[in-house]
Amino acid sequence: VPPGAVGEIAVRGANVTPGYFGDAPATAAAKRDGFQLTGDLAVRDGDGTLRLMGRCADVLGRVGRVLHVRELEREAEAHPGVREAAVCDVAGELVLAVVPRRGDGGSLLVSLGRRMAARLGQQERPARIALVRALPRNTNRKLRRDVLAAMLGRGSGAAAPREE
Repeated sequence: VPPGAVGEIAVRGANVTPGYFGDAPATAAAKRDGFQLTGDLAVRDGDGTLRLMGRCADVLGRVGRVLHVRELEREAEAHPGVREAAVCDVAGELVLAVVPRRGDGGSLLVSLGRRMAARLGQQERPARIALVRALPRNTNRKLRRDVLAAMLGRGSGAAAPREE
């Protein structure tokens, strides 16, 4: 992949797993030309440094374009009122969930919406922005996008989102 382009990280060597235990189809899907595909997306900078962009599973197709959700999340997290952000697909709609740094975040929805409109193209912008108390994570602190999508689709319960 040329510098500046996003690609999947592939590794090989004696210390790389030979495959997924008892799952030949998953092993075959993760191998290419003697390399193990990690599922991680990265950009190679001009000096050869890799900058992680997210996971292949976190890439969404949007009207003829591939959208890396970490790009959108980083843009939201650059807002001073946002502690953390996550994007997920809720019934075919791109939804941005944000955890505010302080307060209930009422004014945050307006200013963040304006920021996203000014900095992102129409197809990159979320259809909705929702405030949440916390992002759902597993025991390893990995974001659970499936749980977040269910939570935002439900719109009720202890972590009910407030929307733009």
